[in-house]
Amino acid sequence: MIPEIAENKIDGLKKFYDVKDNEETLKFFKVHQHADKWHRKVVRKLLGEVCNSEAKKEEALDAIDQALFFLNNFLTGMERVYC
Repeated sequence: MIPEIAENKIDGLKKFYDVKDNEETLKFFKVHQHADKWHRKVVRKLLGEVCNSEAKKEEALDAIDQALFFLNNFLTGMERVYC
């Protein structure tokens, strides 16, 4: 949950692709720019609650690895399907 990634993507789309239609074209990233700040707080709180035992900590880390894999490949998959 890194809102700074959405900010960087917005900046890159404006700079390198001359995107000017902020409302429609950048809507996805603008939503995540704000929502990911909330997500980060929630995840941090949940991890604090879950990671009170070594077994739960390992389970949480495995789930995080899986989530990161899918999040990191989300746009790659979108490009593969639509481009």
